[in-house]
Amino acid sequence: TKTINSTSSFASKLFSEAQTEPLPEVADASTLGAKFDGETPIFPGANAFGNFELLDAVAIERLPRDLAYVPENFARPIATKLGLPCAPAVVGFVRDGSNPKPKFGGIVLWRSDLEELETELDKERKRIEEVATEKRNEQLKNAWKALVKHVLVDLYVEDRYKDDNTWFPQRNRAASRETVLADVL
Repeated sequence: TKTINSTSSFASKLFSEAQTEPLPEVADASTLGAKFDGETPIFPGANAFGNFELLDAVAIERLPRDLAYVPENFARPIATKLGLPCAPAVVGFVRDGSNPKPKFGGIVLWRSDLEELETELDKERKRIEEVATEKRNEQLKNAWKALVKHVLVDLYVEDRYKDDNTWFPQRNRAASRETVLADVL
């Protein structure tokens, strides 16, 4: 090996062609030898922390054939609930003060378990969509209630002080409550 720029903090070693081995195109779990640590499977290709570093699209493509990546963040609790073995996927790093912390996004699991997980994920997506729709409808309903309340308060104040036109110089006409509510609704 030869070291370049040994004085800099970015020293790197060069290797000759004879010292390197080509990477396999895509391996499967049987060739890499999946092991079990008690009941928890040690997935082939996982790092020392038991997760996968999938920082770019190339890393996702290099997963063994028997493994699949599911990008949804809510997939891990569903897989755990179903009893499916899975490993978290690190999709990036964030800084917490001066220390980089892994950013998890999705899971890696056996391809044979993917179909079972997908059915549950579809149910969860529909549930999340329904909750979001209900929340949006509730916000719209509350906005309409507030609008009608403000119009009624405005009409009350206008009726109360209609002899004094200095309060509302922009309104010259006195509208009845029914007329304003009919215009609003």
